Amino acid sequence: MTAITFSIPTPRSRRYGLSLNNRKRWKDVSTAYASKLISHGHDSFVRTAYPLHGQKYRNFTRVESISNELDTVPIKIVKSFAPSKYNPYILLRNPHIQTILGVFLRRNPYCTYIPKPTQELDVNDELQEALHLLPLVFQRIITGLIQTFIHLWQTNNANKSYSFWDERERIETADGDFFHVDYKWNNKNNEGKENIRHMIIILHGLESSSNSPLSIDMADAFSLSNFDVAFINFRGCSGVPNDTLGGYHAGFTDDLLLFLSIIRTRYGDGISLYLSGFSLGSNVVVKCLGELGIKAVSEFNIQGAAVMGCPFDLNIQYRRLVDDPFNRLVYTRTLLRTLKEKATHNLHKHCDGDESTSAFDYKKCRDANTIVGIEEGLIVPVFGFQDKFDYYNKSASISVMKDIAVPTLIINAADDPFFDSNYFPWDQDCDYGGSAPIKLIRTESGGHLGYIFHVESRSHEIEAVISSSSWICNELARFVKHVRDYKM
Repeated sequence: MTAITFSIPTPRSRRYGLSLNNRKRWKDVSTAYASKLISHGHDSFVRTAYPLHGQKYRNFTRVESISNELDTVPIKIVKSFAPSKYNPYILLRNPHIQTILGVFLRRNPYCTYIPKPTQELDVNDELQEALHLLPLVFQRIITGLIQTFIHLWQTNNANKSYSFWDERERIETADGDFFHVDYKWNNKNNEGKENIRHMIIILHGLESSSNSPLSIDMADAFSLSNFDVAFINFRGCSGVPNDTLGGYHAGFTDDLLLFLSIIRTRYGDGISLYLSGFSLGSNVVVKCLGELGIKAVSEFNIQGAAVMGCPFDLNIQYRRLVDDPFNRLVYTRTLLRTLKEKATHNLHKHCDGDESTSAFDYKKCRDANTIVGIEEGLIVPVFGFQDKFDYYNKSASISVMKDIAVPTLIINAADDPFFDSNYFPWDQDCDYGGSAPIKLIRTESGGHLGYIFHVESRSHEIEAVISSSSWICNELARFVKHVRDYKM
């Protein structure tokens, strides 16, 4: 990994370069940070950007007071964000409908949004509104599915699976492997990659890729908010098999850290970074930010993050894909198909096809009927975990969330079929006593990464992003844009 030495962050990162709680452990860091600004000759910046309660700053003897003021900014940014409400069409609120149709209909704007009736209806009668909209919704679902399958057929036959992206970069890793990063430049016609100022880095979920409908939906929302987008494909997920036995897992932050180092070296202080992700990728983002703490700003100039579908604690969540019959039949079965294919590929490429290899437990992977079988057969031995519980504990993001130093939004659905409905870490939210700049949002509906068929109110001013991205992606983009544009 490329080493990154300390460099004074750009003005926006100085704005909230510290964790916001005022406990002693952060006061020490804050004081050191303010001292670092002083030692590098940034007295004019501190004087103009951080006047203490309107008083003229005369000298640098009150470093701790400066650091305390810096401490409060991330909390202010998070608390000043006004989330919108997800309002799904009442007859399509079922979590499995949201989860499954979200895969096929997400990129169809006629299915991501449903116009609220313009005629006078009883505002308290949701059923009346639902029946009024039923013919329109049914027509949109059928049309949307037909258009989706036609598009998939044309895309596969034209071999343009990744045509949405402007550029792909192959990143070599220290262990002899690689991963691909796909870019969407906000200012493509004007050599945007040479002039980027704000970049969002996105990570996908288990066995997904930058080519999934949700991935493209997210990239589109951020791009329309004037961000350059870098999408990290986990090893083996970009359409090209990776070169080592190991791939990735729910706590695998190595490749994200490597890419952060590369971008920081490549662009220096000329770029501000933001992170996003969904499902497994959201856990990697949150875990990485927690492990970095203040270094997220001081070393990488990360300004904020917005993720969805975060599992938080794998010890609690893994049972949902094991015990629930519908989950095993539909979701687990789909995921196992590609995971077993990769295990077989690894066997022949790295173990000469020997099913009795000691490198990993191929037979357990082959016979797995839950994700746990893959974790115990491949993840645990290849990555050196003691057992699945050791893997869950060390990969959980919940244990380090308190150390996150940048404004972070996390959106989950209460009815997510992948997660335990009785668990949600409200105590990590800064509005509920949490010490880190984290805003947690738990919608009543949405399924696992669904959030389609949002009934929009004609009386509400809808941003331009809505025309091409779903509610959830628009909400993530709104938060990151809020962080970027926040005024002191």
